[in-house]
Amino acid sequence: MPPSRVHLDDKRFRRFSTQIYCSGVEEAKCALLNGTRNELGQCYWHKRTAGGRHEPVGKTEVVHPVEDGGKAKSRMPSDRWDPLLSFPAESSGFRYFGREAAAHCLRHKRVLVAGDSTTRDTFYELMAAGGHTIIGGMSNDSLVYWGNNYEPRMPGSSGGRDLRGLCMGNHDRKIACLRDLSFEERHGPPTRFTFQFLTQSNSTWETGLVAGMLEDRAPDAAFIACPMYEWFKPDSYNYSMTKEERARIVLPKEIGPRHFEAIGRSCMQYLDMSIVRKYGLQTKIFLLGSTPLPGWARELGGEMVDRKVAHSIHHGLGIRCDDDGEGGYDLVSQFGITPIDRFALVGNRKRDAIHPFFNAQFGIVQLMLNHLCPAGQQLAS
Repeated sequence: MPPSRVHLDDKRFRRFSTQIYCSGVEEAKCALLNGTRNELGQCYWHKRTAGGRHEPVGKTEVVHPVEDGGKAKSRMPSDRWDPLLSFPAESSGFRYFGREAAAHCLRHKRVLVAGDSTTRDTFYELMAAGGHTIIGGMSNDSLVYWGNNYEPRMPGSSGGRDLRGLCMGNHDRKIACLRDLSFEERHGPPTRFTFQFLTQSNSTWETGLVAGMLEDRAPDAAFIACPMYEWFKPDSYNYSMTKEERARIVLPKEIGPRHFEAIGRSCMQYLDMSIVRKYGLQTKIFLLGSTPLPGWARELGGEMVDRKVAHSIHHGLGIRCDDDGEGGYDLVSQFGITPIDRFALVGNRKRDAIHPFFNAQFGIVQLMLNHLCPAGQQLAS
């Protein structure tokens, strides 16, 4: 008789995760369990004190770097995202995945991660947490880079590179970065990590690439971040003009991209053509929510650009955050896609206004692992 797999989903954690996600995209706040709303990048973050202890980060400590001369930004890479320091495990359902727990969760699984450069770094962090780093200059021995730390020691920036070279995408030139790494295990199927750099997500050449890579084995889980920056181009650029002519044009700031609605629709087409039509319910699908957009995005899309992008993604993927009548949210997902927060967790915790620090990526990975290996899950040996 083949080994059986029983999933006993931890509803407490799913509730916890929903509140973080929905309060972020709907209110641009992050939620604490008592119903309060704090600044983006504040909830569950802790700073190290001179005495070696950790205490909660305050509202004034997550401001934009230009407001405090960069003081917050210089401290942010050393902060710790740790819900267990804020609430006991039984309150939130959140579990911390250290070196061994992360490796155990990912062992024998095939995981697909797809998205832009911010998601590429999420992929690197996920691999490192699971004991399989491919970032240049890092040891391949997880005991070395994990050590006794709360999280793996990661560089300040990947620079867009790993051991296989530059990992970037270019829609106009049809350039994609693909990574497909397999690690043999003593018993059972190999552990396998696949990444695709997405630019517009529903382009035939992009969906065809990943579909071919997934031919031999269905992913256990797919974590998709819907790419958005390519959709800013239609109003930002007129390709019938030269670069010099375009540079002389000042666009009205109140006129944002006209193609926001296509972000979610194209993302769903990618999922449908690459995974759903072939594997159906065999693959758990997760949405990696958007991160706060840089300032220039507001110049093109208006002050509500973050919400416009989130609502486009929700509409395309059949996701909705409803008021639960008790100061929180209920999550409605028409196609069974589970969203995972990046918006509230990251906030201003970005090294260059776009790419989250790796300690913020580790917080995202903790949410991913909690969803991938819920409490009570039993795996037969």
